[in-house]
Amino acid sequence: MAGQTRTDRCSKLQNQLAEQIKNHAGSSRSAKAATIGAKAKKFCASGKQAQGLRAYAKALQLLGVQPIDPE
Repeated sequence: MAGQTRTDRCSKLQNQLAEQIKNHAGSSRSAKAATIGAKAKKFCASGKQAQGLRAYAKALQLLGVQPIDPE
């Protein structure tokens, strides 16, 4: 992690998840992933970035997508 903060990573995974939910629109998994993503966003916003990052990763994996690696 080249100086990337957990907050930055939350933002990147949030954007990745939003894109993937659009790509999988209409599937039952996209709805569940969106619910998990909403929880992840709340975690990240309330200073619980580690929990938020884990939740984003879980939501992305539910859609069959690998979370983007930190740069």
